[in-house]
Amino acid sequence: MKNMLKNYIVSNYGRNELENIIKKNYLQFIYNENPHNVHYLMNKANVILLQNELLRICKLFEDNEIEYITFKGSVLSNRLYDNIFIRFFSDIDIFVYPKHFENALKVLFDNGYHLRSPNVLLSKHHAALTNGRVIIELHRNILNPFTKIDETYMLKHTEKFKISKQAVQTFDITATFLHLIYHLYMDTILSNNNFFFHIFYHQKIPITNRFFARAYELAYYSKKYFSLIKWNDINDELKYQSFNILFKKMIYDITVVFPNIFPKIIIDLIDNINYAEEGEYILYQRFFEIFLLEQDIRTTNCKFIDKYWKGTTELFLRENCESSFRLVEKTESEKLTEHQKRNQLACECSLFKQKENLKIKFTVYDDDLYYSDMDNYDTQTSDGIHLILCGTQDYSYNSIFLFPKTKENHIEVVSYDLLNNVLIDESMIETKFEKLGSKYIITAVVTENFIKENHISSNFYLGLVISDCSNSTKKRERELLTTTEKQQWFNPLYFVKVTF
Repeated sequence: MKNMLKNYIVSNYGRNELENIIKKNYLQFIYNENPHNVHYLMNKANVILLQNELLRICKLFEDNEIEYITFKGSVLSNRLYDNIFIRFFSDIDIFVYPKHFENALKVLFDNGYHLRSPNVLLSKHHAALTNGRVIIELHRNILNPFTKIDETYMLKHTEKFKISKQAVQTFDITATFLHLIYHLYMDTILSNNNFFFHIFYHQKIPITNRFFARAYELAYYSKKYFSLIKWNDINDELKYQSFNILFKKMIYDITVVFPNIFPKIIIDLIDNINYAEEGEYILYQRFFEIFLLEQDIRTTNCKFIDKYWKGTTELFLRENCESSFRLVEKTESEKLTEHQKRNQLACECSLFKQKENLKIKFTVYDDDLYYSDMDNYDTQTSDGIHLILCGTQDYSYNSIFLFPKTKENHIEVVSYDLLNNVLIDESMIETKFEKLGSKYIITAVVTENFIKENHISSNFYLGLVISDCSNSTKKRERELLTTTEKQQWFNPLYFVKVTF
């Protein structure tokens, strides 16, 4: 099991990343159980502290007739490992039924705990409390409700489990395995809030933080309890739930690392579940359909963008003919006063095909011009143009910020590559700056060298973020986007489509 994980990390990330990934996943204790290792000793002290406190709280709850279920943390360490001190965990998780929640809070308050912040009781998932040394997550629900997981099976399948000779209430063997699956699914949904950012911007499909740790424990648990897990119950339970396509991708990722974690009955089910199609998950599903066939993210990205582009603006460039579009700051009122009109952020973008070059002219209506120092390339602290060019003949994605900067008493525009954190040479992009009253004009000539190097021919996708910083705060106060979906500012599916 250990070698499977190490071999996978080395083959996919390189041997130099092995130790780093192990540390990020808190798996170093699995590989280093040296009793004199400082990390091991620190974790041992942490485990002893948390386990003793867990047993104390469980006893307090039982004395006060509070029904609870404790899970993860110390329980999982004792279920999985002969040496409980090799597993890292940082808090205590306890679920209490709704009728006991207020009483459980009172017991914790009476025994030295307080809320970590004033608003934690608003959470439908759990309330976090601390006594200064230990953190307790008092759960209203086992999982965050956004997962839409029906928790009935887990709540009905509990048992007493002994830790240091004291019996505590926790999930039974099968329900524990289910919870491990569901917990990783919950984390997977959270990490995929930036799904398209990863596949288009970083050209890789995201996996959740500590994926390898959770996948390893699922695999290790399956190996240890395979004959005791009620696989037909698992099958019926998974069939009953309403998952989105990310669940299938998560199972796929796990089985790539650990091929024998599930019996055939579960794998067959995963392939045949009718996954919920809603919102962005519809696009996820389409992307995964392509991805699972192609296994090549660059090709997948090209086909996916060309097939599913749903922007609202498409330009057709002809030699020596200008094409343009306009971005205007949205307001709640349709009727604007003259003052509002004068202060409304707007940008006119004109494109011009000039032999083998592409000329892009940005006219920005903004009378509060502010730009940062020459060596400051923070996009949140300067007016300017964030230009994203995405080619799909052979996939390319360039994230460029055009910074106005003062040089020798006049304003120049500096082109900066945000993906690689380097300045862009003038042989690739030529720039010009003009200031005319309450507007400024930045002209960028994308040269033949840039076009050829990034395969921007026949058609490409153009995204914009127009940044408006305030002279008083020296931070971005307003912005214009090529998409109405702010969270999708980086996504070519919403960009302007430009065809030569």
